[in-house]
Amino acid sequence: AQEDAMMRPSISSSIYFFIAAASLFDSIILAFPVPLLSSSEKDIKSTRKQLAGRRAFCCSPVLPAAIAHLLVLLPKVAKASNLPKNNGADQSRVGSTDTLVPLVIIRNCLQESKNLIINTNNSLSDADELLLKISNILEPIPNSEQKFKKLFDQYSVAVSYKQKFLDQNAFLVYYTRGFDGPNRPSIESTTTSDEVNSVKQTLQYGARNDAWTAMEDVYATLQYPTADIADLQESIQSALAAMDKYLALAPAEQLAEAQTRIQSKDF
Repeated sequence: AQEDAMMRPSISSSIYFFIAAASLFDSIILAFPVPLLSSSEKDIKSTRKQLAGRRAFCCSPVLPAAIAHLLVLLPKVAKASNLPKNNGADQSRVGSTDTLVPLVIIRNCLQESKNLIINTNNSLSDADELLLKISNILEPIPNSEQKFKKLFDQYSVAVSYKQKFLDQNAFLVYYTRGFDGPNRPSIESTTTSDEVNSVKQTLQYGARNDAWTAMEDVYATLQYPTADIADLQESIQSALAAMDKYLALAPAEQLAEAQTRIQSKDF
């Protein structure tokens, strides 16, 4: 079954090539029709003229230009833009408490920063000190997109081979109606387990992206010496909301275990 799965991309590529070649052949035949059977000398002479014209056409620069134009008109093969990009995440421990702990730490740091802002008298003289304290609190959170999202992808539901194939070959799947071989169900057919994992993966992916967008605003605000504390608080709140949305997808008992390990520094 694994070998069969590995062969599917090459089969699909052959189907796509066949579709493109058939379209090109039809276009040339329409432009230069040649009857296969000739019932008279007149038809034969006409056929010879058409063949001579076709040879001249094939030897001229017009043919490459025509092929290039045809390929431009063909539907583009869908590219994988709906799935998480590979950022080097180790997915051998997906869904484990070990990989959940760093995400809970991110949430704790954001909550501590929010509490500090609320409990501090935001006078101009205290602003610099407040910003410095918040920067120190947020230090455990990666400030690069790749490293930040990597932490999420190490816990999130992994993208299956089937999801990758469907996303990367959307054009082929559509035009072949999900054909996956003789006497096999459509590759687009799903089981209940597939649907649950797909929905969870989509929600995790969206919450992860929202969290990073908010964190970008946080880091951008902290870079300015005269940062607006109100803007900073709003960005931190947005990041907190995204983290809560993401962590709500984790089992409650696992979240409790992660918090216990953080408090006891057992991680």
